[in-house]
Amino acid sequence: MQAQQMWADETNAKGGICDRKVEIVVKDHGYDVQKAVTAYADIAPDVVALPQVIGSPVVAALLDDIERDRMLTFPQAWAASLLGKDAVQVLGTTYDVDMIAAVEFLTRTKGLKKGDTIGHVYFEGDYGANALEGSTWAAEKAGVKVAGQKIQATDTDLSAQVSALRKEGVKAILISAGPAQTASSSGSPPPAG
Repeated sequence: MQAQQMWADETNAKGGICDRKVEIVVKDHGYDVQKAVTAYADIAPDVVALPQVIGSPVVAALLDDIERDRMLTFPQAWAASLLGKDAVQVLGTTYDVDMIAAVEFLTRTKGLKKGDTIGHVYFEGDYGANALEGSTWAAEKAGVKVAGQKIQATDTDLSAQVSALRKEGVKAILISAGPAQTASSSGSPPPAG
């Protein structure tokens, strides 16, 4: 947000855009879909674009409104389901492509080979489902198995999931979740192998 405000301040100091001042309006939804829906309704009539909508569940909940309003949106969410939407500009690779690259990295540099198993801890919903599509596709091409562990965004203790993956003998764990879940799974003892 600070970088966006710096840009707005610099732009306004030079006269704005088409002689109009740029104003950044921030509504923090705290990754709560209902709060995001309410915030969108509050600001949509008065803004021209949403340069930072955070979270796949939030973007999914707002998508019909964004498309109806033709609200130019740059989500901080990269689900492949957002591609091809006129109002939504996905800046970066989608979750499936990220996981394809991750599996390729593991096979190329970390010794993952045919017959090995990797774990994939992933959020329920667009984010996790799209990421799992990528890891599953890449694993199949590499002759590797994927042991998936679906979690909720509210899950913060992943010791049971990591233990389950350890029992499956995974060689690595991919994580498609938030910071709290990543920290929890990283704080557990490393997987076998």
